[in-house]
Amino acid sequence: MEKLETYKALFNHSRDGIIIAENDGKIVLANARTEDLLGYNQNELLGANMEIFIPQRFQDDFEKQKLRYQSNPIVKDIGRKKGFIAQKKNGDELTVEIRLNPININGKAHTVISINDVTESKSAADELLKSNERYAGLLRNLDTGIVVHAPDTSILKCNPKVEELLGLSRDQLFGKTALDPAWKFLQANGEKLPLEEFPVVKIKNSKQAFKSFIGGVYRPQTNDVVWLIINGFPMLDKEQNITEIVISFHDVTQQHQLQNDIDREMSSKDAFLNSSIDLFWSVDSDLRLLTANEVFFRSAQRSSGKSLKLKEGVLRSDFFDEKTINYWKSNYEQVLSGKTLLIEYSVKNEENRVAEWFELKMSPILQKQKIIGVACFGKNITERKINEIELTRAKERAEENEKNLLLKNNEFELVNKKLEKIANDLQKEISLRQVIERTIPSGLSVVDASGKQVYVNQSFCNLLGFSEQELIGKMAPFPYWPESEIASISEAFQKTLVNEAPKEGFDLVFKHQSGKLIPVQVIVSSFEQDGTTFWLANVIDITERKTKEIENKNKSQRIHAIINNTNDIICSIDLNYNLVEFNNVLATSILETF
Repeated sequence: MEKLETYKALFNHSRDGIIIAENDGKIVLANARTEDLLGYNQNELLGANMEIFIPQRFQDDFEKQKLRYQSNPIVKDIGRKKGFIAQKKNGDELTVEIRLNPININGKAHTVISINDVTESKSAADELLKSNERYAGLLRNLDTGIVVHAPDTSILKCNPKVEELLGLSRDQLFGKTALDPAWKFLQANGEKLPLEEFPVVKIKNSKQAFKSFIGGVYRPQTNDVVWLIINGFPMLDKEQNITEIVISFHDVTQQHQLQNDIDREMSSKDAFLNSSIDLFWSVDSDLRLLTANEVFFRSAQRSSGKSLKLKEGVLRSDFFDEKTINYWKSNYEQVLSGKTLLIEYSVKNEENRVAEWFELKMSPILQKQKIIGVACFGKNITERKINEIELTRAKERAEENEKNLLLKNNEFELVNKKLEKIANDLQKEISLRQVIERTIPSGLSVVDASGKQVYVNQSFCNLLGFSEQELIGKMAPFPYWPESEIASISEAFQKTLVNEAPKEGFDLVFKHQSGKLIPVQVIVSSFEQDGTTFWLANVIDITERKTKEIENKNKSQRIHAIINNTNDIICSIDLNYNLVEFNNVLATSILETF
């Protein structure tokens, strides 16, 4: 009796609906869960046929299945894969799984029918299937390459975009690891990417996501390089072991080429700006430094003792004092309001002495009629200012001397002669100084008509490493003439003494006291003093220029070699559509046309 009560409790509290029916389908027992599932009460179920919960459209098929079961009653699952549709009393349908289990009660065949409601799980499964189909469709049509790697970096899956970008078929890609020698990855600068820097290898070693890496892949089939921006991340299990590595990459070849073109153009502009002795710089409306040449940075360093950087504010309180900041802030604000300023200003050195003078023009930068910044051009007028200052001082000294002399009325004649001599000497001094100062800070050397060296400035000594005492009074050949260059320098020296030196000067090679050879440009001019002719040589170190000429020549040769070895037509035209330069392919095409 106790077991019977237990069976009844299990029967009525089962999570599945349970029906016991006779072999012809007549229901003889149903549990409470069946009532809940189908909406029928016990009175309606008992004695009814199982067809009451079969939708009308499935009745014929159900009848055939029932007959087959009656002829061979065995345990059978219905709707396990696709689900079985049952109909509730109110007409609603639900998806169920049914198990038929034959039993014998009192010598008569019966069937236990278990009904499990799988409506929600079936809907979830259908939705998951649709989601997977959408995901697969997305991957097939995505303009981004997606690769799934195994933990050993071998390729497990990829979408069609990968085949297009890498120029390899799916069969060629599958199973290929990072160690495969066929891979030729490049860094952004065009150099070969080391194996340990491969994105998939870095993710494997770090177990961290990898973002925004720009690299190139050489495609041997098309003999070209595709540039990609690459991202990736690891899939980890509960023990933090890598199960898969997902890599995505997008084609940025055009952007990469455009950036290279921009970089080359900027390099050309920087080279032009930095070749000048004048100042160039610009700031935005927030007074942040946009562009500047090396002269500007040196002047800023000399003024503040610190180094300014691009995109930083130019009026920082930790760089300049309040007076300097207020002065330049006022100038910038005037230009940002639409004015153009012309001012003179000086740059002081660490000893608080004026090192350079500049004549500065500050102009608004316009973009679509809107002022977005300030452009500044400062012409170096140090030489002019030095001459002006010296002339002023000379005049002041002359005036002072004149006043003192005029006080001595009893020595008027003597004073007059002395004043005339002082004025003449002063004029000679100014004339010589003006000639010399016009070439500062270059090296200066003066020789007389006999070829003897009578003057050198400090810059000349610094350039060649000799002291003034080691050079003054020497006759040619001078100690800074290399033995291998004596013939060519002597020829230039003789031309100078007979006033046949070219205006552009001579390109020669001098020798430093240490033995180092220094390429120089020597520009010679003559002047008269006390009836004697002297020759002033302006000596300029052209080491950097010569180095750049060699580099530019080599670079030009490499560029022309690349251009003329390509199969594409390459040319450049000016703004008037005139053909400026072209490669052999275009030249050949033109000749074939005519």
